[in-house]
Amino acid sequence: MCPVIGNLVKSSYDVLDPLTTHAPTSLFPTPFPMGLYEHALELQAPLGNLIAGIVGEPTKNIHELLEDFAKKDAFMSRLI
Repeated sequence: MCPVIGNLVKSSYDVLDPLTTHAPTSLFPTPFPMGLYEHALELQAPLGNLIAGIVGEPTKNIHELLEDFAKKDAFMSRLI
């Protein structure tokens, strides 16, 4: 069997399914709408603050949100 060179991604979530496909790549610059780029820049700071707030106080934010899941799921309980 010859090795496959490049970026590959699984075709399905099934662990036993060996099928993969090439990840999309480009050798040339790809145009991207300026309006969408500027919108993403506007969202970056608030999203960063939200993530920092959640991660900064995991007991208050993450653990309380997942407490109900932890009661019903042993794996989640171990994670928390």
